[in-house]
Amino acid sequence: MQGIGNVRDGAGDRPHVLTRLHGAVERMHRSVAEEVNRGHEHMLLGVISNVAQTILLVGVFYLMSVLSGFGTAMIRGDLLIYLITGVFLFNLHVKSVTAILGSDRGSKKKELPRAERVMATVGAAVGCLYTQLYSVAIVLGLYYAFVEHISIHRPYGVVVMLVLSWISGVGVGLILIGLKQRVAGLASFLAQAYSRINMIGSGQMFVANMLPANVLVYFEWNPLFHIIDQARGFAFLNYSPWFSNLAYPALATAVLLLIGLLAEAATRK
Repeated sequence: MQGIGNVRDGAGDRPHVLTRLHGAVERMHRSVAEEVNRGHEHMLLGVISNVAQTILLVGVFYLMSVLSGFGTAMIRGDLLIYLITGVFLFNLHVKSVTAILGSDRGSKKKELPRAERVMATVGAAVGCLYTQLYSVAIVLGLYYAFVEHISIHRPYGVVVMLVLSWISGVGVGLILIGLKQRVAGLASFLAQAYSRINMIGSGQMFVANMLPANVLVYFEWNPLFHIIDQARGFAFLNYSPWFSNLAYPALATAVLLLIGLLAEAATRK
């Protein structure tokens, strides 16, 4: 009889668990919506704004490459794919850092239970990924429809590098959140400095295979440099990365996430 009673108690708790799960999902949905809608009155305006920013960013680099004659002289292939595997991956990484760092803005969020704060952070990360993927899909679609039919050699590899770029940015953002709880001004400064350093340090505008050895040492420390170079190896048939690998950015991303989660948990206490 005692066993039957325990079963009934468990069944009685099930609606409560489902209610909590439903609340968590709603909380994450609101966080995603807030990230997409940030600074705008309507979600659609937020998406359009991000699409416009992506088109402007890629367009500026595209025009600079064409006018300078730089183009894809170092990689035989389409210039837009070259820019997407560089500029877009850099932008996604930096945007994810910013989204995570801003996920706890406001006094009300700091007073929420830990589970809901986690949902807010996850929602910010997912919202950032959603807007960036939607933006690049629009850019590629317009280019394919009105300019040139393009193809990616191994798209699955590019997708893996895209996800790795996003997750590594989340890891950096979590570390900065942990620092923000103690020294808010320093965290914001480091986020800006990190973004500026990666403008060059990510290697988005040049090819690793053509760098001399004495210059390459200044970039090998950066996981994003490896991610971008590997993405180009997957995207282009005629390019094989010599000086980058997959193991290093994957391991660095795992370490960043671990340190970020430990730092966030310690500072929340």
